[in-house]
Amino acid sequence: MAALAVLRYATPPLATARCGLTQALAATKGIIVNSDFLVRFLLWSLAFNYAILLIWFVAFVSARNWLRALHGRWFRLSDSAFDAIHYGGMAAYKISIFLFNLVPLLALHFMGSGS
Repeated sequence: MAALAVLRYATPPLATARCGLTQALAATKGIIVNSDFLVRFLLWSLAFNYAILLIWFVAFVSARNWLRALHGRWFRLSDSAFDAIHYGGMAAYKISIFLFNLVPLLALHFMGSGS
């Protein structure tokens, strides 16, 4: 096998009582997750999330006035508040992409290069 590591998910007995039947069944079947699968999953997730961020940015830059008019129907926002909300939202989304996609991907990469 060319796999870097095989991870087994096991649910402790206390958590089994709280989590429900589906997780208890998954724990008894011994779900095996291959690290190659995790790398592919994280790469696709990273690409998909960056595509969403890029579409959001392009829509904000190219159709800012239309977006402002659309949101202006529901919310009374100044131009600076509107820009700050979108900038902050894009920043928070980008940080979450780093934390939940890029950091685990780099950790798997460094785990593989260390052995």
